[in-house]
Amino acid sequence: MPSKITEKKLKNKRFRRTEESLLAALLVTRDTVSLERLIRLARISRSTIYRHHGTVQKIVPNYHEYIMAKYKRMLKSLFKIKHIRIKSIYHSILDFLKTYQQIIDFLYHNGDSRIIEEMLLLLEPKIIDFGKIADKDTFAIYTKGISAVIEKWISDGFNKSDIPRVVEKIIYLTNTAKPYLAPIAD
Repeated sequence: MPSKITEKKLKNKRFRRTEESLLAALLVTRDTVSLERLIRLARISRSTIYRHHGTVQKIVPNYHEYIMAKYKRMLKSLFKIKHIRIKSIYHSILDFLKTYQQIIDFLYHNGDSRIIEEMLLLLEPKIIDFGKIADKDTFAIYTKGISAVIEKWISDGFNKSDIPRVVEKIIYLTNTAKPYLAPIAD
């Protein structure tokens, strides 16, 4: 019976090695994912895939659920900081994406291309709660712009040294939208 991918499971060396092998095989296959090809490339048995994920079609949702749970925990700890700045928020998000680069790359290229936008939309309730913005439509447009900047960074290979430059582009977008976003840009 397959279950969720958890930190506890990933601490198990054998489980982690199998998942790394499977993920590497999935990154190679990208377009055409077949069970036989995965078994051959990952050098794991059919029963191992079924034990870890149930079916090949459940691999993407399992990883999506795992990465979103990690991201939500990261955001929760980030918003505990009393005086958080927009620059710090986006720097933390990019660091998170870099840390989980292999999984994000896999999800992004396997039918989950809106994952970045989904992650950014999780900021909306917090920012509205802070009283920083009231117009959801403006926030959605702002989010799409930031999502495009981050997706470009992803397509360029998640270069860690580019993080400050990407954050500056996001700050530029924020400052451009400042009349609509008001205090969030400060």
